[in-house]
Amino acid sequence: MRSALARRDHRTRTLGPLKTKHSRRTLSLPKIAVEALRIHREQLGAIPHGDRLVILSPEGTPIRASNLRRRSFASVLEKAKLMDKGLRIHDFRHTHATLLADEGAPLTAIQQRLGHSSLATTTVKVYAHSTDRRAKEAADLVDQALSTT
Repeated sequence: MRSALARRDHRTRTLGPLKTKHSRRTLSLPKIAVEALRIHREQLGAIPHGDRLVILSPEGTPIRASNLRRRSFASVLEKAKLMDKGLRIHDFRHTHATLLADEGAPLTAIQQRLGHSSLATTTVKVYAHSTDRRAKEAADLVDQALSTT
């Protein structure tokens, strides 16, 4: 990603500079995401858009955030039976980071994926939420370390 979609006014959206130098990064995607994006791209057909955006309006222009939330995201939440949870699209960024931490991904790798400039002040404090499973694993490690057998 070399640019970010920014809103100039209520109706106009343009591609502009990224927020920080850490925003420019290359991400490895899981195969399931690559396949889903490939299928989505095929469904778009021959809609011309030089910037190769993936999420577009029916006219092939960048989609308005309110339309994305109201039309696409709401139906995804409904299908997943999560509609009443008050979830926002940004919450999935938190979930992604928490799942990575829960699976043992290095915090520096999570920091890079999220584009944070500071591991300590942003990634750890905001995203790497402790989970019950990790807390139990930590207690089990202490048991193992202190075991006399």
